[in-house]
Amino acid sequence: MKRFSLATLGVALIGVATAAPAVQAAKIYGIAEVAGAQRLVTWDSANPGTILSDVPITNLPPGETIRGIDFAAPFGQWNLYAIGAGSDEFANVYFLGFNSTTAGVLKLPGSAAPPADAAGETYGVTSSVGYSLRSVDDFGHWSGYSTSSNSGAVSGGLEYAQSDPNRGQLPRLVHLFNDFAVDTALDILATLIPGSGNPLQVSTIGSLGGDFDDPGAMDAATEFNTDVIYAALLLAGQTHSNFYILSQQTGAATLIGPVGNGLLITAMAVEPPRPRVPQPTTAILHLTASVGYLLYHPGRFRNARI
Repeated sequence: MKRFSLATLGVALIGVATAAPAVQAAKIYGIAEVAGAQRLVTWDSANPGTILSDVPITNLPPGETIRGIDFAAPFGQWNLYAIGAGSDEFANVYFLGFNSTTAGVLKLPGSAAPPADAAGETYGVTSSVGYSLRSVDDFGHWSGYSTSSNSGAVSGGLEYAQSDPNRGQLPRLVHLFNDFAVDTALDILATLIPGSGNPLQVSTIGSLGGDFDDPGAMDAATEFNTDVIYAALLLAGQTHSNFYILSQQTGAATLIGPVGNGLLITAMAVEPPRPRVPQPTTAILHLTASVGYLLYHPGRFRNARI
């Protein structure tokens, strides 16, 4: 028989505890349209029906509404930014601060560069390289924005690539994450082709599997080094958003559930990831504690064998 090694068992059990996988739902921030006003709400990706927080948004100019949001870190710290439009001819860049009772927007200071023109009605917004913002819109444009000043520009148009099955169709891209976009005219997931010129080329991935209207948003969480794309989408004829996972390979939208108790979501951002801290099970904690006792009282079990 082999001798029982308390030190070996202790290391093994501690290793098991450390290696225990951590299942962590992503925290989602959304702009909800409620009784003619916009509110900042949060939920987790595994249970969208339960709203974690719901606060009013203040300081928007009259007529201005938030068209898209995302997190960016231009100064090394993640902050939530918004693109707003409606009060003038521009798509304005805002810092969106929040606490447990309210959320407030602060328009970024002006600069020598002008704000971007408000090129559409419905926007998909994503952060770019962590420190700037990009958007697509329902009028077939793509634009770029600073996160240090209220400045930006319409960068150009969009068109489906020469070999794409949707060549000749005007892209209606209204939701955006990195280079993934949703076209609500065709009800498909597509990708932008970086560096493909102006108009920027678009490539079809596949059908969402439903008929969706424009209001909604998409973003992604990184799970085990893979981006999981989430989307709040509005089925045609309905007034509330459902929460989905979108397949990067096929475009198919898999339903998780409704957002809240019938909320309409028009913008969305996933909270940036934090370092994962594995959570060992209660049984492993008890075993580890027991091994610790044995290690510090070896005389009691000097002749233990297995």
